[in-house]
Amino acid sequence: MKRKRKKRVLGLMSYMIALVIVGSGLLMYRNYTQQVTIERQEARYQKLSKEMKHLTIDEYLARDLDIKQIEKVQKKVNTEKDKVVQSKYKVLQDKLSLINTKLALQEAVNSLFKTPALNGLTLIEEELKDNITVSDIDKIDLSVLPESVFKTTLVQLKSEAKTKIEVVSEETNDENEDDVAYN
Repeated sequence: MKRKRKKRVLGLMSYMIALVIVGSGLLMYRNYTQQVTIERQEARYQKLSKEMKHLTIDEYLARDLDIKQIEKVQKKVNTEKDKVVQSKYKVLQDKLSLINTKLALQEAVNSLFKTPALNGLTLIEEELKDNITVSDIDKIDLSVLPESVFKTTLVQLKSEAKTKIEVVSEETNDENEDDVAYN
């Protein structure tokens, strides 16, 4: 009877040891697959971030950037949505949203001038279009942008445009006063 008991105890211990070995093996395999998944997600995030960096230079937009280029990157980000960690996907979406906003505001400010005043890092002092008014300039709301060098540049361009309109208005008023004085 003691032999049977010993055999039973040894069998149970062998079973327990085998169970521990199999369990730890499964746990290690699960941890490994999670690590591989995380590495893949990080690699995809880095790839998408790299593509987004081509849309900007420092805080400015890339030269000759247009909405089609942004939409192309947006499609890539959307297709990788399930393959990137959700929090990092949100970061990519926020960056794209900011780039879209910057592009819209840059185009609005550039539309005040005969040729674009800001393109990439290039800032050119240009003439205003003939039919621009102060109210046209005031319609451009830059408050949606976070404080940055880019925002400061757009604010500066708006302010220069207002100054040019005021100078032209004063010159026109002076000419009209001179005409009235001669008549």
